[in-house]
Amino acid sequence: MTTALIDALSDLDTWQAALDSQQAVFAAMLPGASIGIIPKRDLQAPGGKMLVWEAQQGRIVAEERGFSGIRSVGVDLLFVADDEAIEALRTLKGSGALEEMKEFIRQGNILFYVLKTKDDLTDLGFEEFLEALGLAFAGPCR
Repeated sequence: MTTALIDALSDLDTWQAALDSQQAVFAAMLPGASIGIIPKRDLQAPGGKMLVWEAQQGRIVAEERGFSGIRSVGVDLLFVADDEAIEALRTLKGSGALEEMKEFIRQGNILFYVLKTKDDLTDLGFEEFLEALGLAFAGPCR
C-alpha cells in the first residue's frame, strides 16, 4: 500500500471532522455500534490498518485498529474501498463524504459487507445511516 493511502486511512482528524458534521445520521446508534473501512487490497492479506467509526458517548468517533481478517474484524458493517475511493473520501469534508460514499458504492468502488443480522442492525440503530447511503433497509418490519 502506498504511503498516501496509509495516511488517508490514518488521517483521523479529517475523518472526525466529516463525521462530526453528519452526527444526525448516526444519532440513533447505540454505544459500541461500529463501521470499518479497509483498503480492498487488505481483504485477502490481513495485517493492515482499518479505519473504524464507533458510537461512543453520544457521537461517532474515528479511530484506527488493526485488521486481522474478516472473521475477527469486530465491526458490524465493513466497507472495502479501492484506492480511488479512499483518497476521494479523505479529501471531502462535511456532508459530501456520505454522498460521495453512496456514489462509490453504486459504482462498485466500495464493497459493503453486513456482519450482523438485520435485527441486530436495527437494535444497534443503523437504519438512518444505511438509508443515507441509499442502501435498502426496512428496520421496523420485523
